[in-house]
Amino acid sequence: MNKKWFSYAILWTPRVIGTLLFVMLIIFAIGEGIPNPMKQSLVVRIEMLAMFIMWFGLLIAWKSELIGGMLIFLGYTSFCVVEWQAPSIKFPFGLFLFVGLLYIFSWWSKKDNKYST
Repeated sequence: MNKKWFSYAILWTPRVIGTLLFVMLIIFAIGEGIPNPMKQSLVVRIEMLAMFIMWFGLLIAWKSELIGGMLIFLGYTSFCVVEWQAPSIKFPFGLFLFVGLLYIFSWWSKKDNKYST
């Protein structure tokens, strides 16, 4: 019973949190408006691209957990590199890292058949 519960938790936790992050980004984009990338500095354009990669990863992860998780991790890492800061686990930005790693772990646990149902 514990393995089955763990498998469902690993499968659905990143999906639920990722969906909430996706909705939060949509609400933020509607509320603030999407700025014209050509009027922004190079740093802001790269940050926007990193956010788009994370957003796209949230969508892709529903179909392919490994690719989606890697895209989320890539976007998160790119954002941190551009900002010249260590990866942050502050809310809500740290949730992207958490979700990306959970998607990768979910794929790995299915591949390894340790926790699959």
